Formats: sequence, structure tokens, C-alpha cells
Amino acid sequence: MSDDPLDAVDKGVIYALQQNARDATTLAVGEQLDVSASTIRNRIERLEAWASSPAITPWWTTRRLVSHCTSSSCARRS
Repeated sequence: MSDDPLDAVDKGVIYALQQNARDATTLAVGEQLDVSASTIRNRIERLEAWASSPAITPWWTTRRLVSHCTSSSCARRS
């Protein structure tokens, strides 16, 4: 079993959105991947939740936010 949390459909959704997210519909992506539009909607929702998980947040994002919020400009806003 692979450690990769993404299956072929997830990767297909990501690829389709990278190619043309503005014009991609769940129906069109579903047809390309031979799954229903509702499956694509569910996968997008799951991927969004997964991507915002603290477990996979890149260390540099957290570090940048922390350094920004400890700066004098942040102190003035509070």
C-alpha cells in the first residue's frame, strides 16, 4: 500500500484544475475521469479540507505568519 493520500481521481481533479480552473466544471472534469459530477464536488471539498489541515501546512507558511505577527506592525494593529 502506498503512503500517498491521493488516489487517481484526486490527482485527476488537481490536474484538471491546474490546466484550466476558471472554465473547468464538475461535469466536464467528471466526464474526463469517468466519474459523476457529484463525486468531483465531493473530492474538491475533501481536497480543500485536507489542504488546509495543520498537519500538512508547510513549515515556512507557519514561520512566515509567526514572524509577521511578531513584527511591530502587528503590534500596532492590536
